[in-house]
Amino acid sequence: MAGWMSFHCHRNNLFLTGLKATLLIFMYNLSGVSTERVIVDPHITAILGKKIELMCVVHVQETLVLISWEKVHNGGTQTLAVFNPTYGISIPEEYRDKVSFKSPSVNDATLILEEVSFTDAGEYTCKVMSFPYENTQAWTTVTVMVEPKISMSRGADPLIDGGNETVVAVCTAENGKPAAEITWVSEVFGEPVQILTDKPNDCVTVENRYNWKPTRFAQGKQLTCVIRHPALESEIRIPFTLDVLHAPEVAITGYDDNWFVGRENVQLKCNAAANPGATQYSWCRLNGELPADLRIANNTLIFGRPLDHNDSGTYQCEVTNDIGSRTNTRNIYILGERLAFKNDSLYDRTKNPHTTAGVTAMHQGPLSTIIGGAVGGALFLILLIILVGVCYMKKRRTFRGDCYTEQYIEPSDIFIFN
Repeated sequence: MAGWMSFHCHRNNLFLTGLKATLLIFMYNLSGVSTERVIVDPHITAILGKKIELMCVVHVQETLVLISWEKVHNGGTQTLAVFNPTYGISIPEEYRDKVSFKSPSVNDATLILEEVSFTDAGEYTCKVMSFPYENTQAWTTVTVMVEPKISMSRGADPLIDGGNETVVAVCTAENGKPAAEITWVSEVFGEPVQILTDKPNDCVTVENRYNWKPTRFAQGKQLTCVIRHPALESEIRIPFTLDVLHAPEVAITGYDDNWFVGRENVQLKCNAAANPGATQYSWCRLNGELPADLRIANNTLIFGRPLDHNDSGTYQCEVTNDIGSRTNTRNIYILGERLAFKNDSLYDRTKNPHTTAGVTAMHQGPLSTIIGGAVGGALFLILLIILVGVCYMKKRRTFRGDCYTEQYIEPSDIFIFN
């Protein structure tokens, strides 16, 4: 054991002695410099807290003696690591947890820096000495970037339909170096406002606020915050869904224009689109009292008995939520008991061909047939006279003749009085 310890100590002393001698020769012959034999990245961008590689590829024909990495520090240079093909690797005590060679060889002296900090920014030199003492070196500059902390937040005030312009959302890239770029992709037309705040170590916080005047028609639409920064592998996109508060939008359904006396199982439904949701539904009739025997269930007005003429009127539904109240009305007309619409045509419910009265009417005697034929002939003659008159008027009409105006007359309700 004592012999092995003696050999180990002797080897270390030999390494240090040889290394010192080599360095002295290296420094003495440093005047001959050629970057073509040493290849490095001229500029390396590091991200704070992550590791980087300082590439150094060596192309020499002579015997390699020594490779070293140095950093410019306080106007001078500081040795970070040394590689000698014979004696191995030497790294100062203060850098042993910080730097290491990736795969040291006569052709590769790539250096690894762990957990990059702001103090690691600066200029580094890879120096190569070969026998017979031809010296060459190359320089690389390290820039330290800081990846920003990204966040998205909602504006301080709620978005209320018809309200004043307000901050919808805030997208922040905090403590970035250099400053991050923030843009918006929007389905609405707002205005971004950006605020920059300087931080220590040349970092910058970017805050981008999206201002917009709320309208209920944009409910559920999206904004997207897009953040770009050289320390990010790709852009970051953060979606934001608009939540616009508005009073209820009311519509009444259930009436099909065919409510007649005696019809059963009908109802009116009050539909409301509201944000937040509706909290109250109220029914009334504007032209009189609401029939006492009608039943209200949530948003539905139920006619739980056959309809009668007194059910005609203007019905109103009022819906309330936390923002306000809105109403809508529906005019209801109750047709006569003997009259209703079926298959888009008017028919008399009592003249059903399957009833006895209907069958009797269909089988009346020849007198009715003669009368019917006479009436039909008279009508045909009148129609023929009208056609002849129309043709005669067309022949006499000139370019400056009569003008015709078509007027659409809305159908009115038909009542049969017995």
